[in-house]
Amino acid sequence: MLDSLRTILANDPVVKTYTQPYEVVPCRSVTAFSLLYLLPGVLQAGLLYPPLSRLRWLRWLRLLMTPLVVYASLRWPVDYCFTPTTRRGYHNLALACASFTMAARSIEWGSLNSFKEGKIWKRPEFDSSAPHPKQSPKSSFSDWLAWTIELASSPRGIQYDWGVKAAPNTESALDVVVRMYKLNIIHVLVTAFSILCRDEGSATNALRYLGLGGFYGQTIVAEGLASLAFGYYLVTMIELIFSYMTLLIHLLVLVHTRLVSLPDWLMRTCDTRTCVPMFNSPHTSASLAHLWGRAWHQNFRQTFLICGGAPASKLAKNLRLSPQLQKIAGMCACFFISALLHEYAVHFIARQPHPSAYILFHDFPGSAVYFLLQPIGIVLEPFLIPYIPGGGIVWCYLFTLSTTIPFRRQYFMPARLLDHSFPAVSWSWFFSSLLVPGFTSRG
Repeated sequence: MLDSLRTILANDPVVKTYTQPYEVVPCRSVTAFSLLYLLPGVLQAGLLYPPLSRLRWLRWLRLLMTPLVVYASLRWPVDYCFTPTTRRGYHNLALACASFTMAARSIEWGSLNSFKEGKIWKRPEFDSSAPHPKQSPKSSFSDWLAWTIELASSPRGIQYDWGVKAAPNTESALDVVVRMYKLNIIHVLVTAFSILCRDEGSATNALRYLGLGGFYGQTIVAEGLASLAFGYYLVTMIELIFSYMTLLIHLLVLVHTRLVSLPDWLMRTCDTRTCVPMFNSPHTSASLAHLWGRAWHQNFRQTFLICGGAPASKLAKNLRLSPQLQKIAGMCACFFISALLHEYAVHFIARQPHPSAYILFHDFPGSAVYFLLQPIGIVLEPFLIPYIPGGGIVWCYLFTLSTTIPFRRQYFMPARLLDHSFPAVSWSWFFSSLLVPGFTSRG
């Protein structure tokens, strides 16, 4: 029996992905059918619906579903991928992150006694002021569906309760469009420099191509600019994608109010108040702690807490460490899970037989090194910032730009995140990219 189990595990696609990273594990193009891999997780989330979560047998069912949901979620990017992989780097990054996040949330959903233990409820400022009438079975199902979709799909938690507790969004659709065009100017500039770095072979060569090289320290300046461009590329791309989702929600609200009444479960999910911008001015952060805790996007915060922060803090508490050491342990564990997530993601961006394949456990783990260095910087910064001219903002830029280099090289290697859909820089590409926000790639 043990031999049979070993054989099954050895041939399992998920296991082979990590134990035999050089071997090609074929993937099919993503289809609507592939979303069924997420269905067990959505159903598990639905069992936390307040009127149901108090039922003991459903509590056990949620717990028993956890291994299935974790396995199905992790297998999704193994069996499916966006093709061709050399032109779909960002798509496969999103696919990997979604699968990892669903697997992590399933662990929490399966272990909670009820929704109250997980603090899964709407913040008062987001809840509707309209009274909730006694609901018929049909409307009760609608309420369950809206609640489930909201819990399972929100990257920052139900009603933006995970992470920065921002005020409800008040931007109009026109405000969103104006902000998108402002972001797009930065996005096009940093993407152009990143493409030059890719096509010229190095950041230094890109600087020379622009006629700015040939001075002492040009390599340091070039690498710093390339890392800065990498960071702003991530910020602007994520924010622009989320802005398009926000415009879609505004459109649905307009259709609902002016043309035709849409289903209640859909309109409860499409609440413009929850469309808070992804980033909170990370460029103005005066400390790494503020950058990661308050300014950067919070899409993975709950994942890091579930798999790393909460268990590590509890372990430190059981070991009777001081409250300060408990916090440090939790923080380090969160960044460790972040390191795992980004290594996991880059594998699915560039899996075999990708021309720039990333081989897990064999290639240099640039993103892991970057995220494992962050807690060290956070611990040291209170002692260093007072002695740095310019204070915390200068410290943040110096630390992040210097530690980002291996992360950038890992993700921006040709045909990975900056894939072949991004053409060579030209004036026609530059001006056409300015017209439509976020469309710097060409399919």
